[in-house]
Amino acid sequence: PSRLLKREITRNSLSSPISRLFFYQTGGHMNTKNKLADIFCTLPKQLLQLFSASPEMLVLGIPALRIISISFVFAAVTILCGYFASGLGNGMVNMLSAAIRQLVLLIPCLWFFIKTLGITHGWYAFWIAETIACIYSYCISHKLLKNISQ
Repeated sequence: PSRLLKREITRNSLSSPISRLFFYQTGGHMNTKNKLADIFCTLPKQLLQLFSASPEMLVLGIPALRIISISFVFAAVTILCGYFASGLGNGMVNMLSAAIRQLVLLIPCLWFFIKTLGITHGWYAFWIAETIACIYSYCISHKLLKNISQ
């Protein structure tokens, strides 16, 4: 977020030091994830060629990396919220968000999309899994933060 936006959010809703620390840490990490997403989205062929990808792999891999790279932003929030909750003494949030993302959502969604729409559309399962895990992690971390503030 911009400097003005950070100042406004901090002034209005993030009065405790813990809230400010979490807000600034999330912003910094999200910028890194956005840069990684940009690299994966704009240079997928070059990334795949680092591993001597065959022409068939390039045909499948380039769209896959572009689709999956969008979920990196949600993954950043999920991971940071999990670490934040772990730091507050609730490590279950991190474990549950990883389980939700990878076991409960990603595998069944991948199976469903590949069976119904084909391999080229299976990668959209990452969006669904990351978005739902992100929402879960954010809500639980926000609840923990409210409990600490009181």
